[in-house]
Amino acid sequence: MAEPARTQIEQLPDTQRAALGGQKPTHLAYGLALQSDIGLPHLLRLPDEVPAEVLVRKRHEPVYGRRTENEEGRFVEGHAQSLTIGWNTVGELLVRDGRTVDVAALEGIEDDILGPLVLGVGMGVLLSQRGEYVLHASAVSLPQGTVALVGFKGDGKSTLAASFVGRGHQLVTDDVLALRWEEADAPLPRQGYGGLKLWPEVFHAVLDESEIGHPRVHPDFEKRMVWPGSSATPPPPLVAVYVLAPGSAISIDRIDGQASVIEFLRRAYVPRFLPSLGTTEAHLAQALRLARSVPIFQLARPPGLELLPQVVEAVENHADSLVDAPAQKPAGFRL
Repeated sequence: MAEPARTQIEQLPDTQRAALGGQKPTHLAYGLALQSDIGLPHLLRLPDEVPAEVLVRKRHEPVYGRRTENEEGRFVEGHAQSLTIGWNTVGELLVRDGRTVDVAALEGIEDDILGPLVLGVGMGVLLSQRGEYVLHASAVSLPQGTVALVGFKGDGKSTLAASFVGRGHQLVTDDVLALRWEEADAPLPRQGYGGLKLWPEVFHAVLDESEIGHPRVHPDFEKRMVWPGSSATPPPPLVAVYVLAPGSAISIDRIDGQASVIEFLRRAYVPRFLPSLGTTEAHLAQALRLARSVPIFQLARPPGLELLPQVVEAVENHADSLVDAPAQKPAGFRL
């Protein structure tokens, strides 16, 4: 059988193109060029000549292949530069040296589930391995700069981010916020992959659309993926961090001193999987630097979806007030 012409290959979907001998496609996520065996159709496609900085590869056999009995059905093995995270109903990710993500999926698990897993957990670990400070946070771009929405699992980070998107703001990232420092004091966030993980009721209340047709993020969960889109332009510097908390009314209060450092340490992404990483000297130094350069606030709000527009407006107004406010160095500790 004759080999398909190059133009025919280029017109095929990414996965078919690679199978027929075309060069594996390279996509943009978190400001890095990803070359992937897994279909990532929602990401910005880069020219073929752009060299890959991250390789995502499928493995036929898992590294550990074991099950766990914990509540989340998840296990973790390895160390900082070679970390395996496995799920009973999905498979394993092996993330190494800030360069590769190897994926061993269980039979029947498709790319629409593996893709968000790689771009979320996989890239969160990988970016940490590259020396960046990664927060368990969603973030949006406002006229004043990027603001982060920090919280634990189930606190409503993605839901609130979707509410900002609904008001016309650009999504920076969902769940994984990687920060780096260059010349400026303010840390620079990496633009994520353009997806949000939302519960069905959020689709109706915030986006005014049905969740039907949107893929699940996990076989056992009702959460679905939606793709508001990503920008090829790097987001503006991080200007504020808001820690989500329950409350009887909407309020925003500054977290100062040692408490601000503790919050940044608690909200780091990778120590959720490997707690020892949260006690390294480099990790502590990054948390101190972050507390010195970006104000952090507690954002309290009542439960439910009805007040989300007012919460968004409160953050918009608060961020606006920060622009002309004098910089305050956190008190209570030495930097």
